[in-house]
Amino acid sequence: ADYSSVYTMTNQPMNEILVYSRNTCNGTLTFETAVATNGTGSILSGSNGDGIDLPRPVDDPLASTGSIITAADCLLAVNAGSNDISTFHIVSPTVIQLVARYSSDGDFP
Repeated sequence: ADYSSVYTMTNQPMNEILVYSRNTCNGTLTFETAVATNGTGSILSGSNGDGIDLPRPVDDPLASTGSIITAADCLLAVNAGSNDISTFHIVSPTVIQLVARYSSDGDFP
């Protein structure tokens, strides 16, 4: 069978990237490892400015697009709680290594 990989993020106080292998023939996911971002995750909450509490997003706790992306052999992940970005080197589809963290120069990136 052919395999690809799937990356997702916990968005917990000790944020981690969860790495899965994916069987491209039947779509089965197999958990491989968790890798610390060394940053802090967070979940969007608050009000809409009119004092009305907003519900937490069910499918994407950051309510964003692109909070984790890959490009060539790089993976970039947002740490919304610590307002920074973790960068990883993709060694192989299921092996990633933390390279560095960079400030986003913003709040809740």
